[in-house]
Amino acid sequence: MNVCAASGWGSPAVDKPYRVGVAGVLTLGAFHLFIHLHDSQIIVWDESLHGILTQEMLDSGRFIVTTYNGEPDDFLRKPPWGLWLIAASYRAPGYTPLALRLPSALCALVGVRLLMAVARSASSVQI
Repeated sequence: MNVCAASGWGSPAVDKPYRVGVAGVLTLGAFHLFIHLHDSQIIVWDESLHGILTQEMLDSGRFIVTTYNGEPDDFLRKPPWGLWLIAASYRAPGYTPLALRLPSALCALVGVRLLMAVARSASSVQI
């Protein structure tokens, strides 16, 4: 089932208030997600760990096994998809807090839109 088709997005049957509501929620969400991405320092231990692991991934050219100080990282054993997104983000502005946090903020915004689509398709009430 196509989530966008299930939500009615893009079909002529969708009413204008729904589109305005979606745009408003996404605009408000984007404002709150992106307003301070670059302002603060990286102090949270897991955020800094993800930044270091991604930097080492880019420096070494090894994109499957994560390393910390050149040694395989046994602490963070999970798929490197999130680190790949951070690595792609690092390519444009460099190693900055904005580049480190941007993939998470974008994924959160996509998650809000998907949640709205699922809620609309699952409800009998048109929201």
